[in-house]
Amino acid sequence: MNVVELLRLELRTRTPQSVASALSRLIHAGTIPAGAKLPTIREVASGLQMSPTQVGEAWTLLARAGVVRTEGRRGTFVGVERLEPASPRFWQASREVGAYAIDLGTGTPDSELLPDLGPALARLANTAMVSNYLEPATLPTLDRLLRANWADLFDPEAVVIVDGALDGLDRICRELVRYGDRVVVEDPALPTIFDVVESNGGIALGVGLDEEGVRPDELARALRSDPVLVILQPRAQNPTGVSMSPERAADLARLLRDSSAIVVEDDHTGAVASAPPVTLSAWLPTRTLHVSAFSKSHGPDLRLAAVAGPLPFISAVHTAPYGAGVVQPPAAVGAARPAARPGHQPPGGARPRRVPGAPPPAGGGARPPRRHRRRQRRVQPLGAGGGRGRGARTSPSTGSGCAPAGRSP
Repeated sequence: MNVVELLRLELRTRTPQSVASALSRLIHAGTIPAGAKLPTIREVASGLQMSPTQVGEAWTLLARAGVVRTEGRRGTFVGVERLEPASPRFWQASREVGAYAIDLGTGTPDSELLPDLGPALARLANTAMVSNYLEPATLPTLDRLLRANWADLFDPEAVVIVDGALDGLDRICRELVRYGDRVVVEDPALPTIFDVVESNGGIALGVGLDEEGVRPDELARALRSDPVLVILQPRAQNPTGVSMSPERAADLARLLRDSSAIVVEDDHTGAVASAPPVTLSAWLPTRTLHVSAFSKSHGPDLRLAAVAGPLPFISAVHTAPYGAGVVQPPAAVGAARPAARPGHQPPGGARPRRVPGAPPPAGGGARPPRRHRRRQRRVQPLGAGGGRGRGARTSPSTGSGCAPAGRSP
């Protein structure tokens, strides 16, 4: 087992936070077993072409979290056992599947109410599909249909097709969340949202809801902790069923205007939601990612969702190391632990943001940080460069259900 080589394959940026996050993922996946001795800081620094100070900072972050332990001259050792491959949150919510006449805990649609996709799928056999790497990998008809559905809400700069809403959330967190970053999550919320946040090294901050959505006073308190993401379920929030009102969306947007947090909207119910669609993109177009899923309306087996938003974000989601999403800018088609309570201010004040499109608190324009600028040069709009196949990755767990995120006084 060559820890340095494993880290080199896992890393995409060379920062203390990314090294800590990558090593944590390898340990929790069981790739690096509990009790294993880690290379010295100088060995890791040399292998990754980083400074010993940077690697030492990563080791310190991991030691504080209990992931590794230092034993003086004996060295540094892995201090945690491998996590279970599937979080117990979802399985605890669904362990008695079939025991109820109507089970609302898993969020699975009734198969008797789903449309018959047979005729539509049969037509695909006679349809000319993508035949080379220079063609848009997302069917132009699908892209136009998605944009038509969003026409009254927002006009996204780019669209990426992913393997379901959870795959989209996982990709976003992998790109924008670093080890120890705080992420605002509704409390209670979909259990797998906590799984995705924590599997990417984030710390969930729970915020309460009322009949109109997330409470502004709770969000204001959470923003003092300098979160990198705010994950919202704008319609049919799981498990409360609350749908956000336009007035509440405007209130939340005003609070978020002076922060650098990125808004991620998980519209998991999609076309079967009884409430009208709402998005914060109307107020925060450069900092909102909207995830539209089709599992509830067309069937869970499709595992299909669309993520829309600013091109720098969507390009980053597209180039995430797992999944099979494909960026679709307009030009290419011609036209789920209990949540921590907020309120903790990180030492030294607010951290510099590492995400594209986030304006400084005082206002004015901002360009993406260096690592995102490099990524944007590598990712060409479809129709202008080659493509690469990617293997699908299973999200930490699938499904939904109630996961009350405990509160501390």
